[in-house]
Amino acid sequence: MIRARYCKRWLLSWTVAMLAACGGGGGGGEEGQGSHAVRAEAYCEAGSGAIVDYQECSAGKVSPQQVIVENGNATSFRVSDEPLLITQVESSCKINTPLKNPRVYSSQEFGGMQSVSGELSGDSLTTAAVTYGCNIRIYFLRELEISTDAGLHGSIEPQRKIVSSRTTTEFKLNPDDGYVVGGVEGCGTGGSLEGNTFTISNVTSDCLLSVHYLEIPDMAGIWSGTWEGVDAAFGPVAGTWVTRMLQNQTRLSGPIEFSGDLDCAEGNMSGIADPRESTISGEIERHPSPEPCPTSSWIFSAFDDKATSASGQWSKSGLSSGAFEGRRIATLDGPNIHSFYPPWAGAGAYVTIVGERLDMSLINDSLSLGFGGTMLVPEAAGESMILLKLPGAIGDSEQFYLSTPKGAALSPLPLNTGVTGPDSGYIQWISLADTNPQPASVVFSINNRRAFVANRGTGSVSMINTDLSQEFTSTPIAARWLQQVAVHAIAADPDGRRIYVAGDGIVGVLHAHTMELLDTLELPAYGSAQTNPQGVAVSPDGRWLLLSEATPGGRISIVDTDNGYRIADTLMMPTGSAPRGVAVSPDNRHAYIALSGSVNQVRVYDLLAGIELSPIDIGESPIAIAVTPDASRIFVTNGPADTVHSYDFNSGLTQVFDLGPAVYPNALAITPDGARVLVANDSNSIYVIDIASSVVISVAVGDASSGIAISRDGRRAYATLPRSNRLVEIGNQRTLRISKQGGGLGTVRTQPDAINCGTECSATFAVGTQVVLRPGIPTGFRFDGWGGDSDCQDGRVSMTANRYCVASFSKIPAPSPPPYSGGGGVDVGPQHCFIATAAYGSWLDPHVVSLRLFRDQHLLTNAAGTWFVEFYYRHSPPLADYIRQHESLRAVVRALLAIIVYAIEYPLAAGLTIWLLLLLSARRRVIRRQARRFASA
Repeated sequence: MIRARYCKRWLLSWTVAMLAACGGGGGGGEEGQGSHAVRAEAYCEAGSGAIVDYQECSAGKVSPQQVIVENGNATSFRVSDEPLLITQVESSCKINTPLKNPRVYSSQEFGGMQSVSGELSGDSLTTAAVTYGCNIRIYFLRELEISTDAGLHGSIEPQRKIVSSRTTTEFKLNPDDGYVVGGVEGCGTGGSLEGNTFTISNVTSDCLLSVHYLEIPDMAGIWSGTWEGVDAAFGPVAGTWVTRMLQNQTRLSGPIEFSGDLDCAEGNMSGIADPRESTISGEIERHPSPEPCPTSSWIFSAFDDKATSASGQWSKSGLSSGAFEGRRIATLDGPNIHSFYPPWAGAGAYVTIVGERLDMSLINDSLSLGFGGTMLVPEAAGESMILLKLPGAIGDSEQFYLSTPKGAALSPLPLNTGVTGPDSGYIQWISLADTNPQPASVVFSINNRRAFVANRGTGSVSMINTDLSQEFTSTPIAARWLQQVAVHAIAADPDGRRIYVAGDGIVGVLHAHTMELLDTLELPAYGSAQTNPQGVAVSPDGRWLLLSEATPGGRISIVDTDNGYRIADTLMMPTGSAPRGVAVSPDNRHAYIALSGSVNQVRVYDLLAGIELSPIDIGESPIAIAVTPDASRIFVTNGPADTVHSYDFNSGLTQVFDLGPAVYPNALAITPDGARVLVANDSNSIYVIDIASSVVISVAVGDASSGIAISRDGRRAYATLPRSNRLVEIGNQRTLRISKQGGGLGTVRTQPDAINCGTECSATFAVGTQVVLRPGIPTGFRFDGWGGDSDCQDGRVSMTANRYCVASFSKIPAPSPPPYSGGGGVDVGPQHCFIATAAYGSWLDPHVVSLRLFRDQHLLTNAAGTWFVEFYYRHSPPLADYIRQHESLRAVVRALLAIIVYAIEYPLAAGLTIWLLLLLSARRRVIRRQARRFASA
């Protein structure tokens, strides 16, 4: 009963108050009579239209809350705190206080109250004459605190901010050098990231803004690799590339050089290395520009964690496209190997390595064939050159690896060790396009894929495609001369980029890849009056170009290629004697000149000291000369005597090989394995001398030959036939090309050892050779099978014809988790570990980072781990959401995950702990068993 009476009294009081508020007070409730209640209320706007009672709002207050006003009177309310926090005023009273920028929201009525906005005059709001009970509501924005967590490798400015709800504010994100903003999360907003400025709006509560910084891949350095593809005009194309890649934060740039089947070989590359993207991409602008070299675009679609190797695709203005790969071979300020010569060499051969900052201690530093491979001991080492002699036991084809206190470096290409000699039982002829070219001399390119022929009759140089055994193009050598200039000798620069062709009084310099005539030099190089197919030579380091003036009393000019082709020294020959063939020893120390006429001898010039040494008296009328790969012997042709002489520097002995009557040998070449000598002559055969047995055989070629050259691997030889206007090929070879596609990293090697693709993706094999293809698969990638020619499908190739095989490698993809907001934010970094993120509150927590790294580096690198991660991503989000809502459960999960993280970060300690626990458990069981036995006894 008491409780009922109390409720009735409360209800009556509430009714009276409402009547007073709505209809007036003091007994009067009608407009214009008695007194009226005016209520003023303060509300906080929490965002998105949500309203919070003023008593919970710290942003502002209005006092008094209610005033009883006599009819016709005005009243005032004091608005406390900052008026600028007011967003709008709703009132059913008439307001006299002028509002700045008054605005009526579409004259919309809110239960009899009109919504207006603006700023009050001072801190006072005054009504007009009150003639009825009315209400005033003032809405404030809440003051919110945004705190920040910059994590590692960067900072945020400011570190803390007080803002009004629903306002827009900015934070400056400052990554350390070498880092970029990887992601921003927290505060329940989308936000926007423009450069390093993060803009946030519509904040509705105090919150934490977290930033994740990603390390920029360090791509700076010297990079080298291979490229291949299909051209609309030429079909399959391939080659190598090398670039000096400079880096400024995420921007990459630098000069780039190509070799192989292409129209333009130099250019500049530019690109972006942004860790927030899944690729590194850019463009290559080749010279000259824009014609005839369209810009090529490229993209690194796969690169390893340490950014030391990469693969990707390229395309050229819709004309051609393909794949490429490479690796960083040197740093920008450490040792750098530019090239080495010869590119193919066997046991005991000399090799000259050229580069910069190569100066190494022969005691403390190391040089090997491949990382951890055959150790090499140089005979000499300087700032720009290393000279070494290969040991008797040498491994498979590998890149040179140099390690010094300045850093480590790899050679751009591997040293190929599988040298041999051509199969003399096979010949075929190669016709030249001109009607009367009179080919005089020939040389192979460094990569064996081309040969260059000096045509005496047309004053031009022909390029031969060795894979197809046919002429590709030709370039005339006549820069400032109107008349044709006869050319007679040709040589290739050891770096593989220039070809030197000697004519009467000129030397043409051609680009070895494009056949562009780079320069025509007026130098004393004669040989049309007397056949002189070996009248030009280049030193193994590429520094010296030697030219023979094959006239009585002529000279040898030693030209400095590093200083504008200046003549550094001149060797004058005796009157009545003409210098003919010239050769440089593989150890880069001596030049040898065949002198014929009144004096018949081999002159010797010391390239290091710049002086002549004692000559070697040898044979009659020396014409051509060659040096064995180990620099121990020279071979010299003696035309009128129809012989070849050899001189052994170690024993001082001379050996004579009689070729028979009316042969008149003109030129000779030694196979890269040092086993045989091939001799061009005036007969209809090529003579082959077996050095070990001294046996001489002849190979019929159908006409007299002038010049001769052997490919760098020794598998085929070309001889020029001037009277027939063609070349003859000796050696039954077929070419195998390897292409790598799919965008992943991988290597292909062959058995027999000839290809390491990687760095060398083409080689020749004797007809009928059975070649086994062996893929190499780095961590994080997979091999998807063989393609190309039908004979390649099982990874075994029969070389009965030229073959083109494709190896497909792809990156093992990280599974994509289901969509997940995780509390908002902008996340352009790695995906969340859902349960761990829910337990620790942020995917930037160190425990979550450890688990994520374990996922990326160990689980996603194998099939079983990938399956587990995919299963986890499918089923964990609902469980993570449940854990996130229960703090006690989060604590339990954190405790369990801490054990796992400890085992990941300290596997040895974890293993020992488990072992000790097992040992203690076993010990406890033994004690219990003994106790039971004692009790039963």
